[in-house]
Amino acid sequence: MNTLIKNMVYPQITKIGKKVDKHKFSREPIIIGACPRSGTTLLLSIISSYPSIHAIKNQTYAFTQWKNSDPERIDRLYREFLLHHIPKVTNRWCEKTPKNIQYVRNIFSYFGDRVRFINVIRDGRDVITSKHPRNKPDKYWVSSERWINDVKKSFEFSHYQNFLNIRYENLIFEFDKEVEKISKFLNETHIPPKKNWIDQTSIKKSKHLKNRIQNIYTSSIGRWKNKEHENIVTKFMQNKQAVSLMKKLKYIKD
Repeated sequence: MNTLIKNMVYPQITKIGKKVDKHKFSREPIIIGACPRSGTTLLLSIISSYPSIHAIKNQTYAFTQWKNSDPERIDRLYREFLLHHIPKVTNRWCEKTPKNIQYVRNIFSYFGDRVRFINVIRDGRDVITSKHPRNKPDKYWVSSERWINDVKKSFEFSHYQNFLNIRYENLIFEFDKEVEKISKFLNETHIPPKKNWIDQTSIKKSKHLKNRIQNIYTSSIGRWKNKEHENIVTKFMQNKQAVSLMKKLKYIKD
């Protein structure tokens, strides 16, 4: 069956996928975006522990190509519906592709008020010193310019009622408080507790991580202080736009 689905062409996937979407999901979808290496996989894993939410395991990039106000590759989203089991208790879906943050305006125009967008913000120094465990693990993954451009978008839409900025650091150090805020934003009554959310999540592993999803840990915060990252951090802090954003976000003092 999976081979058959994978071989289907765009019109077939789109036609069937629309029916699945309409039949299975009655509530507004959730879309996650952010600068890469900011904690979107962790957020998706936490959200997948909500019984009512069907978290899509793979990044679809369905909302990063647009034509005439429509997502040009919506079939990538629908294909995931067909390839993976959708529990009966779910009534909304959640898709995570970091690049979504650059297309918020398109997404809001397409869905209207029937969408919730969550963006993750993280200390730029930790972002630019993060390496992808799968893709070129020996090289830095995110440039200063990418962090600047993506974070700027978080301010552009922060006043929208269906857009929420969260801090990666708050998710780590103030888990219960931050998850309660997320639940309220999503109009979800279920609030997964820090002690056992990982037992409830359907996202146990991601191809964007080297190992299985782990419970909350703090070792990835402040790693930019390691001597090995000195040169790239120094260069980052010489970027006036980066410093301005870091101050605005209160990661550094004025």
